[in-house]
Amino acid sequence: LPSTIIIFITQEDIFGRNLAKYTFTEQCEEIQGLHLEDGTTKKWEAVRMSYSKFLMEQGMQQGMERVNLLIQRLLSDKRFEDLKRSVEDPAYQKELLEEYHL
Repeated sequence: LPSTIIIFITQEDIFGRNLAKYTFTEQCEEIQGLHLEDGTTKKWEAVRMSYSKFLMEQGMQQGMERVNLLIQRLLSDKRFEDLKRSVEDPAYQKELLEEYHL
């Protein structure tokens, strides 16, 4: 038989293990490591979870870029004490982000 991939697209993580994708290959239940090797692969993909994970990663990336820009501007303006305080005080960091329109 030719290699076959079967993809199941679900709305939720049906296995409840907090992954967006699960991949299974045929394996003997009684003997660990004995695979059927028939070329069959089954994949489950949770669409909502994948999209949520994507959005979260994008948000984290944008947040890091904003903070890095803030650090660059504070260093450029020689505002070292403000930089130090922004690391220790999230509310102050937010004020600085607003001040620099970031």
